[in-house]
Amino acid sequence: MSAADTTPSRRWLLAVLLLALATGSYCIGTSLGSSFRECQTAMVTRNLWRDGPVGLFYSRIDWFGSAPGYMMLEFPLYNAAVAVVYAVAGPHDWLGRIVSVLCSLGAIALLYGIVRRLDNERTALVAAALMALTPLQQSIGQSFLPEPMLMLCLLASLYAMVRYAEGGPGGWLALAAALACAATLVKSPAGLALFGPLLFLAWTRFGWNALLRPSLWLAAAFALGVYFFWQRHADHINAQHYPFILSTSPDQRLWVFGTLAMRWDWHFYAQVAGRLAVYLSPVIVAAAAVALFKRPAHSRAWLWHAWLAANAGYVLLCANLHFRHKHYQIVFVPILAVLAARTVIAWWPRRRLVVAAAAALLVVYDAQIGWQLWREQRDPLVERACAALREVSAPQDLVVVAVFDGPGGLTANHHNNPVWLYHADRRGWNAPMYGQFDAAAVERYQQQGARWLLLNLVTQPDDGTNGASHKTTTGWRRTGALFGMAEQPPARPDERLASLAKELAGRYRCASPAGEAFAVFDLRGL
Repeated sequence: MSAADTTPSRRWLLAVLLLALATGSYCIGTSLGSSFRECQTAMVTRNLWRDGPVGLFYSRIDWFGSAPGYMMLEFPLYNAAVAVVYAVAGPHDWLGRIVSVLCSLGAIALLYGIVRRLDNERTALVAAALMALTPLQQSIGQSFLPEPMLMLCLLASLYAMVRYAEGGPGGWLALAAALACAATLVKSPAGLALFGPLLFLAWTRFGWNALLRPSLWLAAAFALGVYFFWQRHADHINAQHYPFILSTSPDQRLWVFGTLAMRWDWHFYAQVAGRLAVYLSPVIVAAAAVALFKRPAHSRAWLWHAWLAANAGYVLLCANLHFRHKHYQIVFVPILAVLAARTVIAWWPRRRLVVAAAAALLVVYDAQIGWQLWREQRDPLVERACAALREVSAPQDLVVVAVFDGPGGLTANHHNNPVWLYHADRRGWNAPMYGQFDAAAVERYQQQGARWLLLNLVTQPDDGTNGASHKTTTGWRRTGALFGMAEQPPARPDERLASLAKELAGRYRCASPAGEAFAVFDLRGL
């Protein structure tokens, strides 16, 4: 392609990247709100910034009271990148989101580069645009999460391997292995699924002789060896510190893989398929389904089918993760974007009206889903309560946070919820279950060193349906509950907690403003 031909293409690619920047930067300065995983990632990042380089190998969280708080999961590569920015500009949530947006822009550019080499220029531009417009990409792509860096590493590794499969020198293979290693460290299951398409690309160059090439075995050994070395280090640290999270423990395996019965339950497949349809948009999923059975132009263009098959195996293997969380489905975004782009290019000459109408529908749908995703994590109560706690407490004070869903509920859905402690920027404990929290429990925390108590006086219904009653839920809300999108009902005052607050006010000084839906108590006494 001549320089004259590439100039318009580069301009169109720049336009796509500007579109991705505009949509990905929407409300980038807002608080992390009640997002569990974003607050956990930001908490680890803030501690890494404070601890320095040693924090890379000793990640800490803040909900283990006076304990060190070591909890080793994925290698904190994304956290380290944000911590470097913190060192320059200070710890601000929006800086982490900027790092995510930059990773997302890089991933979109790399997708364009891969498709341009495997298909053609127009398909590459459309695929990049569809990836930029996917609701899940826009939501996760600006989140304070490692997934944007994961996608950057995945697509960069694939791009390097495509260059090697085309006959490039061994340096491309080494780069592909290093980037695959980085992807596996950032998010191990998705990174391990990448080895499927990488092996496929090696097969397109060498055929079955790929199994006999020492360079390929060496590259795979390097990528997997570094990951297993890290996992062994993480298990060694976790085995010595509460809560003793080991990758080989039965509880952890159940959390990741789920039960065998899940694979036979149609609700599991309905939820995963429904999330793909909802968060990637029905337009993109339908267009991708049309192209799925169309024969690509040449053998390497089957890459997306190979990656799709590997990710399908990833879903079946890590069933519980995909059942519970939508962000794990982000690995499907580039695959379906490319397949949908092939349909758009094939239909455009004869069905322009259909393509234009679908594009308009995609934009409207994207805006609606994006707005709903943004609303999901807004929680002004969290910010007000944590601001009140910060105002009266010192940074070194240990605090107890008591926030419940309702009778039978854990603290804010989970005993290790990072949300309130992160916004308060304090270390401490999350209270036990609703029925086990009383004045005696507060006294036990005080004896362990707790200085302050933050008690939320409102709860949400705990009916096993994410707040959506089986008898009253209809239409969109029932569909949303099936796909994991049901909105939480409004919080309501809890009589038991209000009574407990009155009892505690007779023992400890209440330091929070009157009339609020929370109470802050000084556990040193009146």
